[in-house]
Amino acid sequence: MAPLARAADPPEKLCPDDTDVAYTVVRDDTLWNIAARSYCLNEWPPLYFGVLELAEYNRAEIGWDYDHIHAGTVVCLPQRITHRRWHGDRCASGVEEPTSGGAGICGNGRREGGEICDGADIRGLTCEMLDKSPGRLACRSDCKGFDTKGCGHGGEAAVAAVAPANPCATGPCGQCVQCCCSCGQGSGQGANGGANGADKEPARPKKPLVVRFSAEVMGGVAMPLTSEMRDHIYRLVGVVGAGVRVTIGPFEIAPRGFFLYGDHGTIFNDVEQAQTIIGGGALVQAGIALDFGAFRLTPGLEVGWIYTKRTITLNDYPFAGQIETQTGHLPLAGVFLRPAYNFGPKRRWSVALNLSADMILTRLGDNDVSTNFNTMLLGGVGYAF
Repeated sequence: MAPLARAADPPEKLCPDDTDVAYTVVRDDTLWNIAARSYCLNEWPPLYFGVLELAEYNRAEIGWDYDHIHAGTVVCLPQRITHRRWHGDRCASGVEEPTSGGAGICGNGRREGGEICDGADIRGLTCEMLDKSPGRLACRSDCKGFDTKGCGHGGEAAVAAVAPANPCATGPCGQCVQCCCSCGQGSGQGANGGANGADKEPARPKKPLVVRFSAEVMGGVAMPLTSEMRDHIYRLVGVVGAGVRVTIGPFEIAPRGFFLYGDHGTIFNDVEQAQTIIGGGALVQAGIALDFGAFRLTPGLEVGWIYTKRTITLNDYPFAGQIETQTGHLPLAGVFLRPAYNFGPKRRWSVALNLSADMILTRLGDNDVSTNFNTMLLGGVGYAF
């Protein structure tokens, strides 16, 4: 496992005051492994809390999706991370402690103080560990990061010429000073693990499912797309509602309830009549979320049910002035697309649009059931707990 790199002043940024260790991400690293090693976390939910707080602490470098970190990123590791009443202290497991205080003298070939590297001392890292092409990795002249210009483009020959022999390849374990040996019964083994398997990399912590719970309120309009429903049920109604959204990994499930109201004309007895319509219903959405930084796009499917009550004021002779009341139950199913933007502390707040197209089964009086289509456009605000 690659060693942890230290720096009080990582490249391109300054770590906060409570940071005395910085870690240079290498290939195959995950934030879950870094949190587990640096804070000795191996159980749920402390490991999950640690990842959340470490990701928030390094939000500018990691971004919104903490499941994807890039090789070469320098992650600041504070002495303590907290999540509400829980806290975790950084432990010595896997963390290289400073060799001396102060800023160190850049250029003397020894890492001191807050230097990430110095001259030939690059902590044993390679171009491949930083997810680069094979070649020669060097230290920057300011000792605050790595120079990867020698990675690839002919750098392979240069690194082959200067690469020291591996004392673990043939020699006894006593000769291992800069590599990890696997020794059994006094015999030497290779640096990549011997026959006894004692040098195998420790198992990575199992990453739990990320569960997020949000409450939402929304409002908008619903409009039928077929002439039958537009002429005989409703033309345009306002919709308000509230619900929850549960995120489990990339999947989202969102049950909600809503009310609708409209005041417009309708065709009844083949005559245009005045109508007031009220109603309500329930809807369940299920989709797969696609993250683009702070933006999230969720396509998916939805099913629901609408109850309507129509109050029609007749104006045709000889029924002028009479009131006719009708109720209806309208099941629906369709597709939706939900773009959302997350913001605020830990991006708990979100604003979103919801555009849906549904097939609705309708029945008027004793008529047969007919198929109609409807669209809804809703805007909403949510908060994640």
